[in-house]
Amino acid sequence: MLKNLFSNLFKSNKGANAEMMALIQQQADMIAQLNAQLNTKSTVNVPQEPVVNTNQSVVTNDQTYVELDNYEENVNRNKFHQSRKFSKEFETADWKDLQNNYPEYISAMLDEVKETILTSLNPGFYAENLAEFRVELLQQYLQRLLIIQGTYHPEFDNLDSLDKDQIISQIIEIETANWADRQKYRGKQTAPSAKQIELLKKNGVDTTNIKYWFQASMELEKIFGKYDNSPTNAQLALIEKLVKELGLAGFDCTVKTKKEASAKIEELSKLHDEKFGTKAPTQAQKELYARYLKLNNKRLTKTLKDEMNKMSSRDISKAINELRNSYNSAHPELTEGQLNYLMSLSEQLMIPANRAELSKLTKEQATVKIDELTRLLLLNKMKRLNKTITLADINLLSKEEVKAKLAEFRPQRDE
Repeated sequence: MLKNLFSNLFKSNKGANAEMMALIQQQADMIAQLNAQLNTKSTVNVPQEPVVNTNQSVVTNDQTYVELDNYEENVNRNKFHQSRKFSKEFETADWKDLQNNYPEYISAMLDEVKETILTSLNPGFYAENLAEFRVELLQQYLQRLLIIQGTYHPEFDNLDSLDKDQIISQIIEIETANWADRQKYRGKQTAPSAKQIELLKKNGVDTTNIKYWFQASMELEKIFGKYDNSPTNAQLALIEKLVKELGLAGFDCTVKTKKEASAKIEELSKLHDEKFGTKAPTQAQKELYARYLKLNNKRLTKTLKDEMNKMSSRDISKAINELRNSYNSAHPELTEGQLNYLMSLSEQLMIPANRAELSKLTKEQATVKIDELTRLLLLNKMKRLNKTITLADINLLSKEEVKAKLAEFRPQRDE
């Protein structure tokens, strides 16, 4: 009832007659009486904290980060647009009247802005989500951020002079720094990867101002389009194969992402092992396992050999991957195979190559360089068939697609 009366209060027109104004005054009196009754009975279900509690110090400690982590991991991000209802009810209400008579409503709306920040997947989504709020609310939210930081100076900041885009820009700058602090505390990387930077530079993008990985991702999306997170054909085929072998009629095979597909494959593989027994490791797997043990300065002792023979094919595959990752972490330098392949690619492209200089590359750098050269090689070969094709066209292909295309030229080369 209170909200309906409040809504009617703000629907008056400038051209209203005296009778309408008298009615509005009656409604205002009724609201005041209802507020007095509700405050007496303490039944108002609206957040009561002040918009900015300047008497309370803001403490950022381990517990604060833990609470934020838990919130970000457990919150249902899909319900955001459904939950943002309260602030929408007051988008056209007179802001000064809200400030003077209903500060608790503003406080609740400020909480919605904060929830929007915390439920955004990353700062790259802040601008789009914040644009839905009215400018006065965003201005007050920015003011609160500055006060919390201890950097608010009314005469210097002059927030009233900022337009909506400028306010959002300042909020994003502060909240992105807060996001980065939380990520670093959790041991997560915030900087763009070497591969992202290499790809951007290769496509002529200035990376000077790219500080975070999500900024690099947004730029790469402009070049290559959005990342295809849908399940691969191989994943879908394996799920179908396992379901058929298990005879699971009516089993829900629906998966929307690669991660979901991997989880479904893991689930079905366990059922397959329970029903048909585990598959023993192949001789090739055993040899590869022993090789990576040696590379990690470990011996295939009798105990390890007995354990290896008891492993399933799937288990030994996981063990091999762990040993491979361990070796790669301890030895970041490129492999002999990578070096030889780089020399071969350079020779095919008739590009001068210094073996000594190439040998200084890391595995990661060599992988990026190999990808770059294989794309150039594919471009040279495809230009024989299509004179108008460009490197930008080749860069739209995935690594697997580049390899597959190059393989198509091998029979032609051998003929």
